Amino acid sequence: MAQVGRSAAVPLGLSDKTGRLGAALVVAKNQVISPGLGNAISIRLSSQERAFTGQAYWHDANDVQGLSVVSDIDDTLKHTNVTNTREMLRNTFARPFAPVPGMADWYTRIQKTHRTAAFHYVSGSPYPLLPPLQDFLQAHQFQEGSLHLRWLPLRPNALLDRDATSRHKAAVIQQLLGDFSKRRFVLVGDSGEQDPELYGEVARAHPKRIAGILIRDVTGEGANASRYAQAFANVPAAKWQLFTDPALLPTRWW
Repeated sequence: MAQVGRSAAVPLGLSDKTGRLGAALVVAKNQVISPGLGNAISIRLSSQERAFTGQAYWHDANDVQGLSVVSDIDDTLKHTNVTNTREMLRNTFARPFAPVPGMADWYTRIQKTHRTAAFHYVSGSPYPLLPPLQDFLQAHQFQEGSLHLRWLPLRPNALLDRDATSRHKAAVIQQLLGDFSKRRFVLVGDSGEQDPELYGEVARAHPKRIAGILIRDVTGEGANASRYAQAFANVPAAKWQLFTDPALLPTRWW
């Protein structure tokens, strides 16, 4: 059974062999919005034996002035060093998560500029890291938002499959663009993986929906590198930016 906000509980189907299930629930707006909780929505999943509670976020899909920020996590918000496998594993599983200075402040400035801004954190990290990543985002005062992690297959080196990470991010972004069909999007990532290439593809496919692309430079290639010429081919130069200092980034795109 699933209960969203104050709506009536509705039955869900059986989970698959991995224990996952998905469903689209339609509930009245006045049953999910709670005064004083902002965009937060409570969710309760239960069976005859167990019950779980969680939190989701609502946003007005018809807000033509709405801004949605899609943000990577590793090496964008959190020091991970994805390009070095040994350091990546240590920073993920053996060391405390360390924030990239200035990123939380920048997201706060965006929220103040766009009062209805939505934040969606999209990462190739596996779902078992959900609790520590939630704690990290909260502890370092990143804006509240949905967290979209990756289900890992049970095979060797699945965590290191960068192509799978890129496919996961692409699928999530496409779903968000469809779910919030009137909002415009800002895509934030880093140069350590395939974010420039992925975001360039999305911008070419949805030129009117993508307001800006911001790439944190962790590889030192420079904006004139051939990689970026290819990644952002036919994307207006004013629409994408390579950065190292978040304090210098814009907070308004229209």
